[in-house]
Amino acid sequence: MGWTKAQRELYYPLINVAVIVGCSIGSVAGGIFIGGGRRKTLIYGNIVIIISCVPMVMLNFWCLLFGKLVFGFAAAVVTGAVVKMLDETIPIYKLKIFGLYSNIYLNIGVTVAMLMGLGLPMPHDVAAMKIA
Repeated sequence: MGWTKAQRELYYPLINVAVIVGCSIGSVAGGIFIGGGRRKTLIYGNIVIIISCVPMVMLNFWCLLFGKLVFGFAAAVVTGAVVKMLDETIPIYKLKIFGLYSNIYLNIGVTVAMLMGLGLPMPHDVAAMKIA
């Protein structure tokens, strides 16, 4: 992105922390949105997640920061709405089994994404990035 080493050391952690801050705010404020309807919250939350990816494509620090913050906020709201919707739709005698699945699959998805990233070439490995 054309940043100096000092700028990279400052910006990368701030960009990554923006997701956590957004998740924290979304977790606290999620109940307000869930009260308006679980299905609407899930639909609008996913739309916001998709739209929040647009500023993350722009190579600008402030756009990345804003996109990550909004993404984290919407992801936390959607995660809270999913758990609430499961509580209301699944019979009580099966709730113990299904209550775990939303978090287990979320963690499996993060693990798979991290494992897929292991196959990417390192930035200094120019030969691996060439298309034959």
